[in-house]
Amino acid sequence: MYLLIWSLDHRRFRIDHMVHCLDSFRLATLLLQSRVLNGFIHAYIDNEEDQILGLLLVSAAVFGFASRYYFTYKAKRGFVVTLCALAIKVLINIILNIEARMDFREGIPSAEEESLSSITTLLLYTLAILLVLQYIVTTCVAGCLDISNKLRGIFKGKCLKNENHNRAVEGLRI
Repeated sequence: MYLLIWSLDHRRFRIDHMVHCLDSFRLATLLLQSRVLNGFIHAYIDNEEDQILGLLLVSAAVFGFASRYYFTYKAKRGFVVTLCALAIKVLINIILNIEARMDFREGIPSAEEESLSSITTLLLYTLAILLVLQYIVTTCVAGCLDISNKLRGIFKGKCLKNENHNRAVEGLRI
């Protein structure tokens, strides 16, 4: 999908935090395909252990693709936040794979079950906080850059007017 849009080269389809190049659109296409594959795994694989293993493989592949295409991000901040979020997703899938293969007794949870549940909860909250901070920081940075560009344009316009006025005054003196 993104490869087709890239060939059309419309500005509205460009990705804000990525450099406009073919590799950016390859990465975006791979990320979208991984979401489709995750949906397929959830919908059509009934065995819980195989399903969780498939999700782990997809999340590890996405982490690898994002690491491979690190140069497509405009800012290191965007790359680091994306890589941290993907790493947390891989860790969550690893823990879920461990939990799926353990035999838990119904009733009173064991110490292992409680510790794995606590680690999973901690990672999920960390991921949620990371995504919220990413949104806030990206929005604030974009807003500040937009304001500074407008102020810079206004200042340059005033400087040019003053410079033209000074030249006109000097021309009258001569």
